[in-house]
Amino acid sequence: MRPLQACGIAWALGMGVVKMQTENRAWSSLPATVVIVAAWGVVNAAVRLFAGTRLAFDDAKENLFTQSLQAGYLPDNPPLFEWLLIGVQTLMGPTLISFLILKYVLLTLAAMFAWLTARRLLGSNTWAAITVFSLVTLYQFGWNYHQAFTHSAVLVASVAAASWASVRLVQERRFADYLILGLTFGLGCLSKYNFAGFILVMLAALLLVKETRSVVLSVWMVPVFAIAALMVAPNILYGIEHRALYEFYLDGKLGLSAGSWGERVAEGLENLVVAVLSFFLPALIIVALLARGTFSKSLPLAAGGDGAVLKAFGWTGAISVLVILAGVLAFGIPNISERYVIPFFYPAFFWLMARVKAAHESREKSPRGWLTAVGLTAGVIVALRFTILAVPEEALCRDCAEWAPYEKLAADLEARGAGDGMVLVASNLDTAGNLRRHFPGATVRALTLPFYMPVPDAAEPSCLFVWSLERGRPLAQYFADVAASPETVTVSHAWDHPFRASWKTGEWGITPIAPGSDFYGRYCAQYADPMRAG
Repeated sequence: MRPLQACGIAWALGMGVVKMQTENRAWSSLPATVVIVAAWGVVNAAVRLFAGTRLAFDDAKENLFTQSLQAGYLPDNPPLFEWLLIGVQTLMGPTLISFLILKYVLLTLAAMFAWLTARRLLGSNTWAAITVFSLVTLYQFGWNYHQAFTHSAVLVASVAAASWASVRLVQERRFADYLILGLTFGLGCLSKYNFAGFILVMLAALLLVKETRSVVLSVWMVPVFAIAALMVAPNILYGIEHRALYEFYLDGKLGLSAGSWGERVAEGLENLVVAVLSFFLPALIIVALLARGTFSKSLPLAAGGDGAVLKAFGWTGAISVLVILAGVLAFGIPNISERYVIPFFYPAFFWLMARVKAAHESREKSPRGWLTAVGLTAGVIVALRFTILAVPEEALCRDCAEWAPYEKLAADLEARGAGDGMVLVASNLDTAGNLRRHFPGATVRALTLPFYMPVPDAAEPSCLFVWSLERGRPLAQYFADVAASPETVTVSHAWDHPFRASWKTGEWGITPIAPGSDFYGRYCAQYADPMRAG
């Protein structure tokens, strides 16, 4: 599928539902909604494949972790994404395709649970489907999901599943519903650690509403937390074993040592405002233009839906702001990323869509205009994503890592004996992740991940150090001394682009590492120790 065709299909998907508005239309059923979202995923995958199958950014890093099955990998994320990726790569290999399959299967699952949640809350197939499609008007779902998500993709699916399980529990109140909630809580905690925010704000919101309070106070909440705790226990034990590393990463991730308390609080407050507003954009702009009266106090919250649970979902937004604000003030947390707030504010979107539905119905207004805006948003997103890849300018594509000619580097390495059973040590993550793509039978390590040293089968494997200056950063002196070996071969290759040939040049060095050397013991040995003295 060509990218321009993908853009046309995305536009058709976005606009095709505009003409269909009645409750009995097949387009709003759960199967039809899932198919439309899956097709949307295929379109976005096709746009990404326009740049080829090279790995970039977090995908390149994650491609290294699938070399082993562990209870933990990155100290700042739990391991569910890696586990799922290992399963997909068992069939597809360590390729970009494996990432795209996993990412868009997760998006489709999230859409399914969002439809089920909206159907229970809004009492309408039409508005359940509209709610799912309207997720594209949230920045994190419509844009960032396709650009940057790895662990957050699992988080989105987990939050969607847990939201559905929460509504199902309140409405059904069976023992099995508590068990399902515990399962979704466990999966969420294994997806990203900030899922704990969802648990906190959801339970607090349910406690605030009289009609839902007894669900949280029930003794059957004990097995909910027991199931979740058992599921995350291996990762918790892994964290205890690597406590110092976790503390180091937590400090850096949250920015707890970046300036004085006052400076951190000021930055945290600013980032909180940005995170809240950006989460609901451009949805709020569309509300202002097409659904005036959405926030009117006289507007009934739900017609045919579940007003009590919707009220609780509305409370999650206010509680989330207070919880994050408390964290900023109490601990001086400055880093409030937009991605971090997904589990906090996702439930409030259903409350917003209930208000949008009520605003339309109070005026007997067709949702055609709203669906048109959603379709336009989807079309613009695909067009922008394609433009970023199609225009070889770093102002648009950061360092344009999708175009780096790693296949040419792989040919150079093959000519020098690279293959199964050996160890390849790369100086940066992009190179390392792509070397694993080309040499799945080798053990690939990265200097920038000294805590992750997958173990090769051979006791004394052959080793090549592959270093790069493509990002303009010099090697540290120790590695520069190794790279200065007389056996080093330097290669350079042009970055080709469909619309601009040889627009950039990448340079790599290939240095054979002899057993017995200090570098070999630190980075190449079967049981390497990068932190050893000497």
